[in-house]
Amino acid sequence: MRSGPVPAPEPSPGWQHQGHADASGETRIARYTVEPGFTLVRSQVRGHRTRRESSQRPPGERLLIITYGLSGTSSFHERRGHRPRFQAGFTTVTGFDDVDGERVFPPQQEIGQLRLILTEQALAGYVGRRQTATLLQAGAPPRTLDFSATDRASQGHVAALYRAPERPPPHALALKTTALTLLGEPLQRLLERHGDTQPHALEKVERADALLRDALDQPLCLTTLAARVGLGERQLRRGFQRVFGVSPRQRFQRLRLEYARQLLAGGAPVSGVAYRLGYAHPANFTAAYRRHFGQPPKYSRR
Repeated sequence: MRSGPVPAPEPSPGWQHQGHADASGETRIARYTVEPGFTLVRSQVRGHRTRRESSQRPPGERLLIITYGLSGTSSFHERRGHRPRFQAGFTTVTGFDDVDGERVFPPQQEIGQLRLILTEQALAGYVGRRQTATLLQAGAPPRTLDFSATDRASQGHVAALYRAPERPPPHALALKTTALTLLGEPLQRLLERHGDTQPHALEKVERADALLRDALDQPLCLTTLAARVGLGERQLRRGFQRVFGVSPRQRFQRLRLEYARQLLAGGAPVSGVAYRLGYAHPANFTAAYRRHFGQPPKYSRR
């Protein structure tokens, strides 16, 4: 397989393109400076195996990064242990005092993301220095400030900016207006929660969701899950309702059915998948699968 720079597409004015391919896959990046200190980054990653990309920025250069996930799932493994996740259909807001870690992209996925990156000075120009100091705490490890489903109104703006690097250029004012609209919605949510401890709870909800994903063939015990992430059961239920719009149990059921579809697509028998996921009777699995996907599991098999 080839290794080295990927030929960039014909650029749209104002966008800077770069790409790289190696044995693990390829990455394409497009950057656009909206204003000094405010940058749009469109990234596309296709991996044959797990792809890791180092990312470093020296201490003292605090950043607010808003990531809109369009496809696939990835994470950032920071040296102090924080691991924010990014997934399709969700918006992740992270505050960094420095950046030292690596982006991790799972294999066999096409991952598409749009990031809005603001320096401390640029953020202060929008929300003021006091609010900026609250969000970007000096010396603090990276924090997930918000993680929630991308609202329908924002999805169209995200899709338009994601396509912008390869399309006839819109007027610079139109692109800037769209970028500022996308910036405004998550910032407003953060300001409305000024002074509360919600960001820390959100990190724990993220960890709980990751634990669910790692144990899809095990029974769910909400008490154990809450204890492992350091939340009460009521807090955990509220957190899942806020982020995912469903309870932890409903979230677990949806994740299991998505996992079941992957197993079926790989040729696994319906009864085998049902027993693997803890269903005592394949008929119960078939009924749940039909309710979720609108068709019986046999149609998902290759």
